[in-house]
Amino acid sequence: MLKKKKVTSIQLCPKCKKPTLVHASNVSGWLDSSSYRCTDADCGYVGRFFIVVNPDELVKHDAADEEAKAPKDGTEDG
Repeated sequence: MLKKKKVTSIQLCPKCKKPTLVHASNVSGWLDSSSYRCTDADCGYVGRFFIVVNPDELVKHDAADEEAKAPKDGTEDG
């Protein structure tokens, strides 16, 4: 029998796109809907929404961002 690979997910802040979210309150259950707070000092997001990504997708996205930032050969700005 084949074992299924356990897929984990990462919660990203919708404002800064970093995995720095924590629960915003200590109250759980029906009294308080889930709120999240970004721990990044420059962001300050507090809210109920977050982005869920597969860790493999996050690595691919980061690689694509780095590739897009790299200067193209033979082109100049201006």
